[in-house]
Amino acid sequence: MRSRGIKQLLGKVETGIRRSLKHVTRACPYCEVLQRHYRAQRSVPAVDARLEFDLRTAVGERRGGVKLQPQWMEATVNALKAKRSNLQVAVGASIEFGDPRLRSKAVLDVIAAVWIACRPWINAIVGRSLYSMVLQPRRAHT
Repeated sequence: MRSRGIKQLLGKVETGIRRSLKHVTRACPYCEVLQRHYRAQRSVPAVDARLEFDLRTAVGERRGGVKLQPQWMEATVNALKAKRSNLQVAVGASIEFGDPRLRSKAVLDVIAAVWIACRPWINAIVGRSLYSMVLQPRRAHT
């Protein structure tokens, strides 16, 4: 995937996550890029680099007191373009424990909405064909 495609994809995911969090007071769309290595196969990993950022700072327009920082997206895209970079990328939501929804059943709706908002990212990572085999029900042959 090209740089522009990654940016558009994360922009779409950010919009979906932001909308799913509109009733949660202390939450934001989140991205983490992590590189680590293992000294041995069963050893605890050593973190080489970690970049964590609010996705709203990397895509879209300035809104709600969030200052645009396009360098976070550029760093993520540049790292992802390196074929042998051994990176892990996480996209989702960061919700502070102080939010009252975390102490109610409503948190399940928030989690589900964030997961659904990540669907374009999941499709891109897993691949459309694998997604359709695993997550979409098969039709019975008649």
